[in-house]
Amino acid sequence: MAIASMTHPTDYLNLFHRRVQLNIQYWHNFVTEQGDDVGALDREHERIITAITFALKLPATWSIAYNLINSFTRHMERRGYWEAWNQVLHQAVEAAEREGDLPALTNLSALLARLLRRQSRFKESVLAYRRAIRLSRHLGDSFGEARACTNLGYYFVEQGYWHRAEVLCCYALDIFKRIGSDHGQAHTENHLGVLYTRQRRWEEAQSRLEQACAIWEKMGDDYGSMYGFMNLGLLYIEKHKLQEALHYSKRALDQAKLVGEQLAVGTINMNIGISYRLSQQLDEAEKHLQLASSVFHRFSNSIGLAQVQANLGLIYINQKNWPKANFYLTNSLNAWHQLGNKFGEIQVMLYLAEYELARKNQNSMLLWLNKLEQAVTQEERSTQYDFFRTQIKEYRQRLLNENWQN
Repeated sequence: MAIASMTHPTDYLNLFHRRVQLNIQYWHNFVTEQGDDVGALDREHERIITAITFALKLPATWSIAYNLINSFTRHMERRGYWEAWNQVLHQAVEAAEREGDLPALTNLSALLARLLRRQSRFKESVLAYRRAIRLSRHLGDSFGEARACTNLGYYFVEQGYWHRAEVLCCYALDIFKRIGSDHGQAHTENHLGVLYTRQRRWEEAQSRLEQACAIWEKMGDDYGSMYGFMNLGLLYIEKHKLQEALHYSKRALDQAKLVGEQLAVGTINMNIGISYRLSQQLDEAEKHLQLASSVFHRFSNSIGLAQVQANLGLIYINQKNWPKANFYLTNSLNAWHQLGNKFGEIQVMLYLAEYELARKNQNSMLLWLNKLEQAVTQEERSTQYDFFRTQIKEYRQRLLNENWQN
């Protein structure tokens, strides 16, 4: 049979479009069939990105490209391909605007906001969340609105805006309960559990986190359970119940490895390191914190690095390794300052006062206490700084009680 020749440029263009359609369909089917095979998705992620990039340029393949993005986004987040996926999501947002697809634009804005938060690009993340909330309300999409609200609320927990966080999360929880979304309810209970842990409202925190874990266990959600166990571990660290903290953190680590969540492996190792530090098992603590640090460096996770550096500094204070203690605490302080996170900055200033106390350097410690008081006074309207006010008073009392050596 004779093969028709292509003599017109549109023939080549049509052939190209057809290949783009076949390619995106192939990879859509591949991700659907191999969704649980992390290795297979890892090996092919670059080809999948290429297929999506071409498909987003064509109106005929917009819908399937969008569906593939939805299916593939969790894998790209969990495996840490953040910058490449950020570019894909920005391209997808532009395509959704071009196609006038408001539901897709709403969802993509929420996905982009979540990724930007992981990348510590906080101002951009807030703008994307607020856009998702606005679009969800316009569409009457209750689930989308609540999802964006609870995630923005969690962002505010991390940044220390606790009143805003509670208002947003409680609002989202009411919506999730009304529409019967177990998935949304579990995530929001978890966010509130983290908030109440930060506020030292122990009973409320434990209740929220246990509710979240119960829902996730009922759903068979390994990924959600990982976060629930991780945050219960953090709660028990704050309560200085270190055996319970290690129990839940190690359960969380098993779950993280099961679902292939690489960044969480770093965070959980950090939490395990903190538990060992508080129980004075300093070698074990340092080992887990260094493991966490390597993960955070690989993911360029600024918050994680700031946290792990502070904890390494505390280990080196206990070991009386003054140069290392000063190096890590100073790096952590600078990192929190660059992130614009006042709460983290004040926390490390307190550690630096502890460092000077351990060195019996009275004048330097007084300088840090004065800086701390000035920083906390500027935040006096917020109850979240009451803990630091109490600590400053205790440090001043310790100064009076210490026998300083000249």
